[in-house]
Amino acid sequence: EVYSSGSPEIVRVFLTPLAAEVVAAQQRQAVVGRLEKARDMQNSGDTAGAKAEYEAALAELDPADQPPVLANLAVLHLDEGDVEGAVALLDQALTIDPEHVDSLKAKSAILASQGKMEEAEALLAQVPEDAAVHPNTLMNIAMTHYNQGELEEAKAYLDRTIRGNPEIAQAYYLRGLVGLSLGDQEGPKADFEHYLELEPEGQQAAEAKEYLGYLGGTEPE
Repeated sequence: EVYSSGSPEIVRVFLTPLAAEVVAAQQRQAVVGRLEKARDMQNSGDTAGAKAEYEAALAELDPADQPPVLANLAVLHLDEGDVEGAVALLDQALTIDPEHVDSLKAKSAILASQGKMEEAEALLAQVPEDAAVHPNTLMNIAMTHYNQGELEEAKAYLDRTIRGNPEIAQAYYLRGLVGLSLGDQEGPKADFEHYLELEPEGQQAAEAKEYLGYLGGTEPE
């Protein structure tokens, strides 16, 4: 109330609430900032700080938006050696979104490293063919098929490994072995030559040279 010449004049202030979409946008921006901070901490090696930021972001996100954050948290748990915690987070992400690619890839990699190849392969089958998958996961599954005499399946996984990771010498050596078992000669010859080009002093260099001698291939100079 403001008094002037003895007569009160009422000053009324009306507060207009922010539109719901404006509030939501502000909240999203705050979460984005928190996630960026978490990623910076993760990249700098501050695992504890990154975990705290990701966990705080989870509390502010709708469940539908949580899988990417859960997958990042799972990576941090793996870095700490907490495989069980990582799997629990990935399962939570896949419960929300059964097709979340990063979670499928991460859990498949864990299962493959544990020797649970059937489960790993079942998850990997849900990942798009053109998605990048860790080469160790693909090669582990490939060699399981190879050891079981499933040569075409083994070759398919090694083909995929090389498509996405043409710099990995081991994949060429393994594919050369599979090709020989399939009765091929030209493919394995090229694979062993490529292996030696990439790793002339590699662990399988002597064996690759022996195979090349048998196949009539040429060792790289």
